[in-house]
Amino acid sequence: MFLRHRDLTNQFLANPSVLGVIDAYAIELIHPIREGRSEKQIGKKGLLNYRWIVGGKISLLVNQDGLVVAWDSETANVCNNKFQPMVKEYEDEMIVLSDEAFNAREGDPKNLKVCKRGTWNVRMIIETTFSMITLISHFKKKLMEDSALLMFADYSFHQNKHLALP
Repeated sequence: MFLRHRDLTNQFLANPSVLGVIDAYAIELIHPIREGRSEKQIGKKGLLNYRWIVGGKISLLVNQDGLVVAWDSETANVCNNKFQPMVKEYEDEMIVLSDEAFNAREGDPKNLKVCKRGTWNVRMIIETTFSMITLISHFKKKLMEDSALLMFADYSFHQNKHLALP
């Protein structure tokens, strides 16, 4: 669904502002103890927010109003710095704040400001966005209940040829 309708979602993206924030949102598809039990498993095991999950993650780049400017998704085992091209795309338009997980060993985009824990609390705007996704739209619950799980997997993990989708 995300792959087929990405051009439609792009119509609803907000304009960049001077200040932005990027972070990743975990989507746990199965409990880690159940990993590998099915040949049709979707997602991979990864550490996110100090806990192990099996599934994927969505990274959102939001403007100073908390509106989504850009987004991308990956499996849970991928490092957050994999989303840096999204930040680099707005190099001349935005200063983007992130947590330390987005810091690469070499070559961060010049507009990325990596913030230590407890500093630049303006970054909490993205946590508000994630809360709205979770509490208001019930995004995680709907993924587990509906066939949207397969649609999410169709987009998010389409590059992983070893996954066999039903």
